[in-house]
Amino acid sequence: FEFRKIENIFSEKLPVAHPESEYPINYISLFDLAETNFNEFYFKTDPHWNSQGVSLSADYIAEELKKKNII
Repeated sequence: FEFRKIENIFSEKLPVAHPESEYPINYISLFDLAETNFNEFYFKTDPHWNSQGVSLSADYIAEELKKKNII
């Protein structure tokens, strides 16, 4: 699966990278987190997150939402 391609599309089109974007959608990128923790993040036989990947993602998202004073 071309994870980098999806990340590039999001970063080019959405306000995280371009605040003047016409698309009023904010997102939290998990690409670097997943890439850095690849062996812990995914099942060995397919590109789906394993339980550790889900846990790492949940913690990361919670921290990002706290930084933005959303939670």
